Amino acid sequence: MLWLLLFVAIIPTVIGIIWPLRRLLQRYASLLGCRLLLLLLGFWNIKKTYFPFFEVAANSFAFVGGKQAPAPTKPQPSSPVQLIICNYSSYVDILYLAFRFAPVFAFPVVCPDEEQEDNFPIDHVEYGGLFTALARTTTKLDNQLKAREQAKRSERKSSKVKAAGIPLQELLERATKGHWGPVVLFPEGTTSNGKGILEWTEVLHGLDEKLCATLGVKVVGCSYADGNKTFSPTLPLNDSWQGHVWTMLSQVYNTLEVKEIRAAEIPSMTRAVSLEGWCDVVRVKLGTALKTPVVAVGVDEKAQLLTMWAETQSVSYGKK
Repeated sequence: MLWLLLFVAIIPTVIGIIWPLRRLLQRYASLLGCRLLLLLLGFWNIKKTYFPFFEVAANSFAFVGGKQAPAPTKPQPSSPVQLIICNYSSYVDILYLAFRFAPVFAFPVVCPDEEQEDNFPIDHVEYGGLFTALARTTTKLDNQLKAREQAKRSERKSSKVKAAGIPLQELLERATKGHWGPVVLFPEGTTSNGKGILEWTEVLHGLDEKLCATLGVKVVGCSYADGNKTFSPTLPLNDSWQGHVWTMLSQVYNTLEVKEIRAAEIPSMTRAVSLEGWCDVVRVKLGTALKTPVVAVGVDEKAQLLTMWAETQSVSYGKK
């Protein structure tokens, strides 16, 4: 009985209090577990490179479009990485990021504007660990977009959508204070098919200047080789995730390429004209690194598409 009490109550409590030990166990569990899952899904070799390929000295010049242009100036502060920004196209992204960083995952969510009933800003985040992130990516994401679009069409407007999540600022402060590890943010707010960088939500716009002055940011991009034209590891829609996972397990080999933007290429938040402008610059850099176009499509367009598709399906079933 004493041994049972020791393993069930005392050891987990001690691990929770001693954060370096907790973080170490979490890190190695994610490292081993997620890499094993990636191997089962066919990702034997994950290619990771930096963008640009060669690091440019601060006092040198780079050639852009055939013209000589100054190297990046006013980079972000040299701080421990607290925020990791990544594009979002599959649950494989979640597994890889958990394997690399053992982070807290943050997903932009709707927080209705109480003063303007027809305004639905996506400026809060819901957060969780690996299993929460996988569940949200495979089952919950599209449902929230549908609810937001239906509320827009409703006469009652924002009363149809409940406020959710917390500001990103608060999450970063909690993660730092509690030694949770870095926060991974998917600013697009929804998964894509990997063919373009979607418009970012407003989730980063609420950070205050004091936090921005010391915030360490890492920007990572994940892309999948398009050699097999009949199947892609991306998961832009949630309704077929079981079949998608089964097909992935049936694949002998899948390719994941990761591009990490060098810290010197990421501009300082505090020296940017606005956080909106900073987001636009980093979004373009991410698209350039992945050789992927930056598109004028975002969560609103995907929500409209999902709603129209659901309506079409219901009409089709009604005719049968």
